Amino acid sequence: GIKPTILYATNRHVDAQNDMELLKLDGVAKTFRAIDKGEANARNHLEQNCLAPTVLDLKIGAQVMLLKNLHVQDGLTNGIELRVWPEERVVSAGLLRRL
Repeated sequence: GIKPTILYATNRHVDAQNDMELLKLDGVAKTFRAIDKGEANARNHLEQNCLAPTVLDLKIGAQVMLLKNLHVQDGLTNGIELRVWPEERVVSAGLLRRL
């Protein structure tokens, strides 16, 4: 089922909770690394001020949340929760609920 969103005061606590939830899922985690392009100053600013990690481990069935608006018309907005599922040669995520 859908797990409730838990709010924490620090990213350290969020990361610990996310790691614990990932360990509960069956299967092997796949590591995804961000590929940031552009001017060095802009990339450095992004790395220092972005909530998203540059390296992310996911498993099939993981519940994830978007951290920015991707496609508002389709409901892919900041805060929307998705579930990771397998597709051929890629990992996709499907909508859990609309806010």
